[in-house]
Amino acid sequence: MDVYGHRIKFYEASKVIKDNELVNRLNRLHFAAEMVPNSVIVGVDGAVPKGNRTQAVAAAIVRKGGQPYYEEAVPFGKATSTDVELRAIVIGLEKAVSYNPSLITLFTDSLSMARLSVDPSHHPGQFDSHLVCVNLSRWLADDPRREVAFVHTRSHLKWGIHHEAHTLAKRASFPFNPGIPPRVTFNFIRRKATEACKDEWQRLFSSADYRGHHFLRLCDSTDKPARPSYVGGGPWLPFFGDHPSFCARAIRCILGHAPMGECRARFNIAGRRDCEYCGTGANQTRAHLLRQCNMLVRPRRFRMYPYYLGELYQYLRDNTWLFSFNPLPREARRM
Repeated sequence: MDVYGHRIKFYEASKVIKDNELVNRLNRLHFAAEMVPNSVIVGVDGAVPKGNRTQAVAAAIVRKGGQPYYEEAVPFGKATSTDVELRAIVIGLEKAVSYNPSLITLFTDSLSMARLSVDPSHHPGQFDSHLVCVNLSRWLADDPRREVAFVHTRSHLKWGIHHEAHTLAKRASFPFNPGIPPRVTFNFIRRKATEACKDEWQRLFSSADYRGHHFLRLCDSTDKPARPSYVGGGPWLPFFGDHPSFCARAIRCILGHAPMGECRARFNIAGRRDCEYCGTGANQTRAHLLRQCNMLVRPRRFRMYPYYLGELYQYLRDNTWLFSFNPLPREARRM
């Protein structure tokens, strides 16, 4: 496909483009494509049912000269949303090139799958990409003036031919055939294995024997206890991972393994057990440092104990020396 790279175009709907601007651009591209003699317009989308009774569906609609020439919804077994989107692109382009048009304009809400469709390198959807590359390369080779354009839209806009393909995929229902093993994609198997590992991880994490009896439980922005996840670095690192030393202080606080009297007593480490900050003689526990020590600055509306990840973040930001091995600042030396 490298030979025809200049004749394969992508129109991305970047985040900076507002919805109304994108609709105007989609309308312009659609109108311009219709004005080209012997051109076809394709809309593709897929649907993955929530239950386990029906198959995933890939749908494609092809129009030529403003008239519907082809529309079909195809069952695709057990698959992910990206799998059915790629399959829908394969179906739409395969039918489009059969009309020998001068221009193909395909509308999709997944530009990443559109790019992957013309990438024959090794990936889970390589077979589908190979079909697209074979069909397009033959079609492009027959006429140097032929072009194909992939146009990115957004599902929530419910725009034109793409929304028609979306509706076609949603309304189609293909139950699994009893006794016949369904088609299962590699991405679907990988996702199921990943979800099973995550569920087991979170189940184990709910036990104090697994996570540790001194682990500081905090809530995320949804007001639910933070649980381990593989997505985006998990719930903790996005808050505390901006600087290594700050992240280390947060980890010490959450795990309870920090340079404080409570930890020294637990592991029989030499050093003071009372709070060296406030000088009240109180045991220097994590609870004391978070709730009671009068040498520490507490954020506004602090609940006497950090409840959210963001509250602990602000607490450590305001007290830059807390839970670190650095020497105490002059203002923190009471004794």
